Amino acid sequence: MLSCYSVNGVTSAEDKALLRAALTSFTPDESLRYTPERAFQYEIDCLAHGTWTKLTLLDGGQALGACENRFAEENGQWALGQYTYTPWENAVYAGGDKAIRLTVSDGCYLEVYEDSNLISYCRSDGSLLGRYMASGAGLGDGSIVPVEGTSLYGVVREWYDVLELADVRRAPVILIADEGQSWQEAAQSWADTYWSALTRVSEDNVYHCRFVRAKAYSFLSEEGNEQMRRLGKLGEGEYGFYMNGYFVPTHPEELTARYDENEMQPVEAGDGLPAGTYTMFYRCRLIEADGGWYGEILGNGSW
Repeated sequence: MLSCYSVNGVTSAEDKALLRAALTSFTPDESLRYTPERAFQYEIDCLAHGTWTKLTLLDGGQALGACENRFAEENGQWALGQYTYTPWENAVYAGGDKAIRLTVSDGCYLEVYEDSNLISYCRSDGSLLGRYMASGAGLGDGSIVPVEGTSLYGVVREWYDVLELADVRRAPVILIADEGQSWQEAAQSWADTYWSALTRVSEDNVYHCRFVRAKAYSFLSEEGNEQMRRLGKLGEGEYGFYMNGYFVPTHPEELTARYDENEMQPVEAGDGLPAGTYTMFYRCRLIEADGGWYGEILGNGSW
């Protein structure tokens, strides 16, 4: 690094000569030079650590929906940071029409393509800055269009589905208005609203369901709630209960693949439940708030 001293401020002729030589002959640090490849990797690194991005689902160039990663806790760090990206300038993708665009810094965007491991890095006007092929564990056989296994598009689509469901559930936040009902009735209303979100995501979202039913049950007694507060498992104004969700997924094979076999269980038809119904259960708490109540899932298992 060169300090900025005026040549006129140097008194000796020797020092002046050395300074002039330093100012006119030096080797720049090439590692600091901007390149599209470094900019691309910077975007990947930022996204892997939760930087804001907007995901837009495209079909034939037309936007079908969009969501943002405002609720990072739903999915943790973005998985794409674990892959290796190789420049693939001559690649022209000729597959399906579906794509997902990720708007990043300065309006630039990344774009992934259906059934493909290719990713493009573009300016906001659509001009191409670079195209890369992703490789790494889990990305099929490592080819542009994998013969089998998950593609880069599949990984990003999984992230999109999670974020879209989070948007539906939390925009607005599920708040059950206080209308003089008991906390048990408020818990049932919260459960109904929580599970109905599965019917309000787009139909091609893996979490979309055609039928849902919720049941809040095993409400802790007044003594039970007090005991949980003493143990630090509940706070003041919080109440414990269990919740079952019953649902018929539109994409059962894809959805069951995302859950442990003990977490998502099939249920026999009957008692108003259609064929193809699955169930999941959670331990929950209902929290008293200004003007109402809201719920929170605490996990599975007992108190």
